[in-house]
Amino acid sequence: MGDIAPSLGAGAPEKLGEFVDRILSTAPDDPGQASQHYEEALEEIGQFGQDPDFSGQKALLEGFSFESQGCRALRGSEFAAACAIFEQASDRFTQAGAASQADLCAGLQLSAQACAELLNQNFGAGQKLISDAQKLLHKDPKLGLRYAPLIDQLTISSLGLGAAQAAQAMDLSAAKVMSEEASLRSADFARKYCDDATPMCSYYLGLAKYWRAFYQFSKAQADLQTFSFQALIEEDDLARTAREARALLAQGADLPGASDVYNISGFFAGTLEALPSVAKLANALVQGLPAPQIDYNTLQAHLKTAQDAAAASGKNGLLLYRLGESLAETIENLRRFDLDRPRPMARPADPRTPIQVFVIMPFAENSKVVEQALRTVLEDDPYWFRIMLARDSILSPNLLDNVKEHMHLADAFVADISGLNPNVMMELGMVEGDPAKRPVFVLKRKAEKREKEPDVPSDLKAKLYIEYEVVATASPDEKVRLLANELRTKLTSAAELTALSSRPHTRFTSAQYIQHKLQPKKMQLGPDDIAALQKGFPCLEDLEAATSAQIAMKTGLDEQVAGVLVGAFACIAKQSAG
Repeated sequence: MGDIAPSLGAGAPEKLGEFVDRILSTAPDDPGQASQHYEEALEEIGQFGQDPDFSGQKALLEGFSFESQGCRALRGSEFAAACAIFEQASDRFTQAGAASQADLCAGLQLSAQACAELLNQNFGAGQKLISDAQKLLHKDPKLGLRYAPLIDQLTISSLGLGAAQAAQAMDLSAAKVMSEEASLRSADFARKYCDDATPMCSYYLGLAKYWRAFYQFSKAQADLQTFSFQALIEEDDLARTAREARALLAQGADLPGASDVYNISGFFAGTLEALPSVAKLANALVQGLPAPQIDYNTLQAHLKTAQDAAAASGKNGLLLYRLGESLAETIENLRRFDLDRPRPMARPADPRTPIQVFVIMPFAENSKVVEQALRTVLEDDPYWFRIMLARDSILSPNLLDNVKEHMHLADAFVADISGLNPNVMMELGMVEGDPAKRPVFVLKRKAEKREKEPDVPSDLKAKLYIEYEVVATASPDEKVRLLANELRTKLTSAAELTALSSRPHTRFTSAQYIQHKLQPKKMQLGPDDIAALQKGFPCLEDLEAATSAQIAMKTGLDEQVAGVLVGAFACIAKQSAG
């Protein structure tokens, strides 16, 4: 027990007041050690049970024990636990008649609640709790001053974490408010508690700029993802604040926990140096404009600097490192896209073939539903178009060339811009300046109420696009049926579609029409047999004029099956005798 054992000074037994004074005067500063110190004292205080002040003095030591435990929880960011513990501490101090200590713990309890609210992005509630906490903490300036730096540090950390969570949820307005407040409080901390020109002062001044750079990075990343390029292009020196933050943080990088912040500021600086050039190139590709002059070597150097800084943080920087890899890959894809982007030329219209519609869509959860709904509407009466996706057939081994080959064959385009998928937007940009002025029908899924959908880029807002809905609770077949009905109604009113369907063309032999015609015959063909039938007879006109022998020869199907097909399609030709 060491300090806690009763003193036998001059042979006189220690009194309760002397025991409590000794416990308080020898309490360690560290909350964990202090908590153990008070717990041991509470085990010993029972020897004074007959003293008339026993209850009050015991409550006082219990208050200090709870206060130490609460501080330990607060430093560990266990805010809910800290709230409950500080409440118990305040109650014990009230029982002991220690009003100033009770107010202090009530203030610490409100501070813990404030940190929890800020962490949950409830900025208004957090600010009010901080204000109320400060009033209680300042009732006794001497006591309040002991905890003021800790509370301010925790407030900065909670604001920063709240800003990071808001940015991750694409709530940039909340991220801006909270990162700006974290920045102001960091600068205020340097002024209040740090001597000028010390590593601690430089660290907090750097932290003030770090949180502003964090918001700039978050907004720039969101602008790139939502194709809001102009905001990035117009920035004069986007990385300046991040560079300034890194220079200041370097002077305090040896402080505990400071190295990660220093390294991440380097990631922000390198990335923000690169993003304006990326935005310029992406904007040119999406809008079909000439590519700007870009120094790709410098661009890659900035990204390498960013990735090296993230890597220096080890596991803490892994997510940012992966983000840097993704951005480097995006830049390389944009560069290749720019080098390989001659305008897709349209093939001459041919009345002997079906009208072909190339669909540009993301590989998303509802993509198959949208594809099937489009086939249901456009590959059947009254249109009889052929729906094409780049993955349906390999016209070139190179991915980009394969897309361009499909575009060359298309008479029209459908682009689903739901989620603003980068590949979809780039391919849409390729057909923006189409010399043949082939029609482009733009689709966009209607966002659910709880879903935060990226805003449509400003250059697309002037275009008409068809909003559609996928009923989440419906079965897969019902989803397709409901969406097909919706698209049929909305597409019918499109003048360009009417003009397209009035062009002379043959009718496409679609898979679903084949199955529909075979249902009364109680026959079902497998995918390979349907593909063979479509290859041999791409037009319904050819299939309806074919004999069973011709069908068997071109598809490899049994002639008996071919005979059923002849009957199903009400062919005008007679069946071959042999």
